[in-house]
Amino acid sequence: MEERIKAKDLPNIKKILIARQNGRCPLCENDLRRIKPINVVVDHCHETGRIRAALCRGCNGAEGKIKNLAIKFGKTKDYVLFCQRLIKYWLYHRLNKSEWIHHTYKTQAEDRESRNKKARTAYAKKKDELARRQASLLKRRAK
Repeated sequence: MEERIKAKDLPNIKKILIARQNGRCPLCENDLRRIKPINVVVDHCHETGRIRAALCRGCNGAEGKIKNLAIKFGKTKDYVLFCQRLIKYWLYHRLNKSEWIHHTYKTQAEDRESRNKKARTAYAKKKDELARRQASLLKRRAK
């Protein structure tokens, strides 16, 4: 039987959903019982209002964003079909890799070296600036 709930009923419904889901978020499978209650939300369909499940806040936000982006960029109202195609695409390319590497890609070692170089440059700049200030201060004192 359909029942429009009241806001005050949500905490109890959340507990029931968590129990039905064996304490797990259906998307990331994290234990909802170990998450602060404020970070566990009751997910619902924005088209029908029907409650679906208890999700961790991050997964709930991701679900909404993915749906909206699939509609916007997939150029279709059938976001489920778009997401199915996207998963099929990812799975295919996980196994069938091309021979080319994108020019912006960095290995972990290259990325670490780039960060270290940037940090060394910033440190050297800071050190030079400090030396200039000290030299300037010494000049003023000598006068």
